[in-house]
Amino acid sequence: MKPILVLLLALLCAKMAHTQTRKNYKFQVIDSAINQKMEYATIILTRASDSIMVNSCRTNIEGFCMLSIPDSGHFIIRVIYPGYVDFAERIDQTKLNSNEPYIVPIKQITHYLKEVIVKNVIAKMRLRGDTIEFRADSFLTDKNASVEDLLKRLPGISVDRNGNLSAFGRPVEKLMIDGEEYFSEDPTLVTRSLRSNIIEKVQVFDKATDQAAFSKVKDGNTAKTINLELKADKKKGYFGKIKAGTNFGSYYDNQVMINRFNGDQKLAIFLIHSNLGETGLSWNDTRTYSDFALTSKESVGFGSPQPSSLDIWDGNFQNRGLPNVLTGGIHFNDKLSNSISSNLNYKYNNLHLNLLSTNQQQFRLNNIFYSNYQSTIIRNRANTHRGIIKTIVKLSNSSNLIIGVDLSNNSKAINNNTASTLFTDTTSKLNSQHRSLVANGNDRIFNISLLWQKRINTNVTFSISSKLLNNWNRFNGFITANDSLFRNNMLNKDSLTNQLKNDSYENVSANTKAILTVVLNPLSTFAFTTNYTYNKSQSTLSSFNKTANGEYVLKDSLYSGIYDVSGHNTSLGLTYIFANTKIISTTTIETGISSINQMYQKENPFLQKRFLFFPSTNLTYKFKSQHSIIFDYSGATILPQLNQLQPILTNIDPLNQLVGNPALSPAFRNSFFISYINFNSSKQKNFSFEGSYSFDINGFSTSGNIDEFGKRTYSLINLQRNKRVSIYCSYSKSIFSKLIELNIVARVNGGENSKILNGLTILTKSINYGLTINPSIYQQDKFSTELKTSLELNSVKSLSPNIEKDQYLNIVFQPVVSFNLQKFTVLKMDWFVTKYPTNRIYGNAQSISLLNLSITHSIFKQRSFSFQFYAKNILNNDTGLSRYVNNNYSTQTTFNTIGRYFMLSMNYLFSKTSKSQTK
Repeated sequence: MKPILVLLLALLCAKMAHTQTRKNYKFQVIDSAINQKMEYATIILTRASDSIMVNSCRTNIEGFCMLSIPDSGHFIIRVIYPGYVDFAERIDQTKLNSNEPYIVPIKQITHYLKEVIVKNVIAKMRLRGDTIEFRADSFLTDKNASVEDLLKRLPGISVDRNGNLSAFGRPVEKLMIDGEEYFSEDPTLVTRSLRSNIIEKVQVFDKATDQAAFSKVKDGNTAKTINLELKADKKKGYFGKIKAGTNFGSYYDNQVMINRFNGDQKLAIFLIHSNLGETGLSWNDTRTYSDFALTSKESVGFGSPQPSSLDIWDGNFQNRGLPNVLTGGIHFNDKLSNSISSNLNYKYNNLHLNLLSTNQQQFRLNNIFYSNYQSTIIRNRANTHRGIIKTIVKLSNSSNLIIGVDLSNNSKAINNNTASTLFTDTTSKLNSQHRSLVANGNDRIFNISLLWQKRINTNVTFSISSKLLNNWNRFNGFITANDSLFRNNMLNKDSLTNQLKNDSYENVSANTKAILTVVLNPLSTFAFTTNYTYNKSQSTLSSFNKTANGEYVLKDSLYSGIYDVSGHNTSLGLTYIFANTKIISTTTIETGISSINQMYQKENPFLQKRFLFFPSTNLTYKFKSQHSIIFDYSGATILPQLNQLQPILTNIDPLNQLVGNPALSPAFRNSFFISYINFNSSKQKNFSFEGSYSFDINGFSTSGNIDEFGKRTYSLINLQRNKRVSIYCSYSKSIFSKLIELNIVARVNGGENSKILNGLTILTKSINYGLTINPSIYQQDKFSTELKTSLELNSVKSLSPNIEKDQYLNIVFQPVVSFNLQKFTVLKMDWFVTKYPTNRIYGNAQSISLLNLSITHSIFKQRSFSFQFYAKNILNNDTGLSRYVNNNYSTQTTFNTIGRYFMLSMNYLFSKTSKSQTK
């Protein structure tokens, strides 16, 4: 009887379980990495207590399937798909909705393996040879953050409030994308226009010329460079930025940048029209750090452009005054065939600048205290075109030909009006001046370079380069100066200068250099170098006085003349390279002869022959993969430039006149450099140190004279005691459970120089100490804060009698706070405070306080469109002020800046790449 009862009870329970209330729910399986709907995925429902299967289904082409689940009980769903990690999750029936599908995200096994590698092996920053590399995704930024926002978070890289970049204490001269030139002359344009989420890596290194990189023979021509390596899925598609901003009054800021990338093919176009001085105003002369430049070993001494004395403006906006810019450019890079690739960069820039400045300069000499007060009104214009083309032709599997062309045309209109007064002991007037300069001119440059690289066999390489550089500079204009000289505060003499000036400079340089590199064994390599340079330069200055009938036809022979310099040098060099797993050592000895011929007024040639010597050695020792030290020494013969030699007197400023010195001898500079890097990824701390020291033998200096009326004349001479020192230390560490990133930078810059003034040799030591502490907290899409504080002490001490010591302390406080008020609204505040304490020369303490506030509201799911309200200089206290101490001069300059304004802008960020939809 009992077995029958047990059987009936079991059947009753089974019937109750079978008739338990159920509901049908829709599930959808997707690949969460690429948002792909997964067909034929198997979903299994099991009981949580014993893992017995209750139900199952398989997804359709849209990734959907229906699953019947009991209303009560505890269950687990499992998703199985080949090549994907099994998904398992406890189901809460109360949170299921029969009207909406339940999304089940799954990931590929390879994706999980990649995550493990990234999180546990790859450091945030690491050392790869001579390159410091940052993993961009390891430094969190907001969704629409710019590259500049990313760079601000990287240890060792600093971005000032004007967007200028420095890396480990040195200015960044080049910015590249995927190793290619990309509007290199204007890094700020790139960093403020591109979004950070397209960047995979940020690499910092000293870029060598193509020939130096191929031959491994350093030529001393390097540029501190940042390379932005794009993410793989961002290298195919398009992205860009459109911005329109106005204060409905006098200020506007409009920008367009479009990028289209397709593997090796890259096309970028930008256009900016703005008068805020934020972006698109830089015009760095990257020729100084490029394959078009002549190194100190190649140049005869006159290879760099020599501007006219009328050309007193470099055509750039230096964050002083009120700018108005219209600028645009195009970048194109493509692999035209299997053997040809080309890179094109073109930029146009039209800049108008209005500047009002005052200058207070003071110095002490022979117990006499001099004070010069000067005010200047500047209205300048510049119109510049520049294009650079670089083509690489693969001639065979073992040889390449690299062709480079650099063209530029820069037209300027200069209008300067200056008033100045010189006092002794602040009460006795020595002179006063009212001066006007109105000039127009043009500067043209045509450079071409050829480099042939040949790998003869596995152990031998050969390269030969040729460069042709031509610079043409012509200016004409009017100089008017009314000078008054005083004795005992009474007018003693009054003079008027009113002249028409026609200046012309032309320079042609040609260079050929060949390098043969031979690998003797796995440890030793020899390289042989031969170098030849020819140069011809001519300076033609013409000054015409005004006649009674108002014509400028009377030639002034004192300020007119023709000066020719031509010459050539030949040198031979030997390099030995030793390399193993721990040590890389390079030693070079290069010597040669320079022949320089100077001629004034086409007669009386003056021939000089000089011995050239260029020793160098470099030693790198690797303690570990992320721990190394570098020591470098180089010596170089430095030949004087054309404008230092020409004996034609210039009177652009009749109270301060410079005359060249044809007998100026070459100088020899010894330079020492040391670098130490120690990155510890496991402890999230990094330390770097760079130090440099150099001194000149027979260096260039000035010999001047100040007469009883304060009129100064000076020329160049050779003197000893020119020294320079620079130290930079950077330390970064994550603290408080990685909540706070702490960055500390300490730096020292200084030097010692000498000059002669009124027969007295003045020896001066100057030094600048700086300390920056920057703790920051960042919570992605929530809030961020940065409290950057800098202390800077400047000190100048003269080693000569009767000259006082001068020093001053700067304090800079830069807090930045950003809050996400809502999901799509961000409030940001930044404050830049500079404090100049009381000074014995300039009186009471002064301060600059620049407070900015912005509110950005984004719309659409991807935040692609936003409105921004921007309030700049809310306190209206951004007084343009700078102080500078050098030699026995102390200078304070004030200048006008863009005042307080409120701006409303609309921003559209768009992108469509190989693994994304339009945003």
